[in-house]
Amino acid sequence: MLFCSVRRVDEGQAWIRGSGGHADALGVSSLTIAWCKLMCRFAGFSNVVLLAPLFPILHYTGIEPFELPKSKAIWVHCVVNMAICVSSDYIYMIGKLTCPL
Repeated sequence: MLFCSVRRVDEGQAWIRGSGGHADALGVSSLTIAWCKLMCRFAGFSNVVLLAPLFPILHYTGIEPFELPKSKAIWVHCVVNMAICVSSDYIYMIGKLTCPL
């Protein structure tokens, strides 16, 4: 459990300082931010190392042929889907990091 102390700075913003170091304006300790960055990097690294080599193997063996979308509507769908996923994940992460419970 992380015990935090609240202090006021000259600008009037509430900053929370935990045992892991100072916090930003949202009240998230630097230790929590470092842990989240580490987990995201590990997930990305494992995807690149473990899953990316499978694409050429599956394509050249004919099990799963890879091709880019051909129509503009599918590209728009992909971009909109990506934007929704990124924004919802960002909002979820901010909510989890700033929730007092």
